[in-house]
Amino acid sequence: MKSPFFKMEEFSCRCSYDSCKESNQFMDERFLELLFKMRAQVDFPFLITSGYRCAKHNKDVGGAKNSYHTKGLAADIACSNDYQRYELIEQALAHGLTVIIYRSFVHVDMRPGQPKLMRGSY
Repeated sequence: MKSPFFKMEEFSCRCSYDSCKESNQFMDERFLELLFKMRAQVDFPFLITSGYRCAKHNKDVGGAKNSYHTKGLAADIACSNDYQRYELIEQALAHGLTVIIYRSFVHVDMRPGQPKLMRGSY
C-alpha cells in the first residue's frame, strides 16, 4: 500500500529481530487507509512511534496482552503540542477509531464497536 505521507517502514516492528524488518506487511490495509485519510485532513506530519509489534517486542515495551499493535490495527503518533493532539483526536474519532491519550503521543486503533476516547498513563 502506498501513501504520499508515510514510508511503510515506519509501521514495522522496532525490535531487533531480522524477521521483523518487513513486518509492516502485517498492518491491516483498512486501518492504514483510515490513517492516510486522517493525515490528508491535517496540516502537520504524523511521526509514527509504533505500528506493528511482534508479541515479544510488545511484551518488552509493556504493551497490553492482546494489543491491537500485534494485530496491525494500531499506531502510536507523536504529538508535540496541544493543537496537534486535538486535531489528531478529532480526526481519529471522526474516522471511527479509538483513541488513547498519553503525554507524548496519541494511540489510535481500530477495535470493534463504537470509537472511544480514553486516557492512558499521563
